[in-house]
Amino acid sequence: MDIVKFWGDVTANFNEVSKCNFCWYFGAPLDPAAANAQQSPVDVCECVHVLVTDTGKNSIKGYSARTGLLNSHLDDYTFTLLVVKKDDVGTNTYNEILYHPISEGKWPTILRPLQECLEDSTALEALFCEILGEQLRVISWRMRVKKNYADSNYTGWEIIGTFRKQII
Repeated sequence: MDIVKFWGDVTANFNEVSKCNFCWYFGAPLDPAAANAQQSPVDVCECVHVLVTDTGKNSIKGYSARTGLLNSHLDDYTFTLLVVKKDDVGTNTYNEILYHPISEGKWPTILRPLQECLEDSTALEALFCEILGEQLRVISWRMRVKKNYADSNYTGWEIIGTFRKQII
C-alpha cells in the first residue's frame, strides 16, 4: 500500500466532490519540519491542506504452534496528517481577545467545521476501501488541534492514524 498516493487520491476525491463545501489541496512533506516548506499555488490558499508526514509500516505475523508455519499476516500503516487551513495568527481561537465576536474565531470558522467533516469514520472507511479497491480497517484515528503552525500559520487538525490490512 502506498500511503502517500492513497492520501493524494483521497484528497483529489474530496476536492472533486467539494467535501464539506471546501476545496482541498494535497502535499506530502513526509517530515513535520518540512511542512513549513510546503508550497501551494496562490489560488489554493483558502483550501484545506492535507499534508502527510511520519508514515510507517509494521508487519505482524503469526505462526502455527503445531506446524511452525506462517498462518496470519497483518500490515499496519501509520501516518500523521495535517488537515489545516492558512490562518491569521492574530485571530481568536474562541473568546480570548475581548470585543471580538466568537463567530469570527478559529473554532467556529475552521476547527469545528473541519472536525465535523472528518469525524464520520464509517463514511471515511467506506471511501478508503473504494479508493484502494480492497478492505482495510481504521485501527486508530486520533485528532488534536494544531493552531498557528509553521510559517503559514496553519490552523486545523493533526490526525495520527493507523490502517490495518490483512494479508493472510
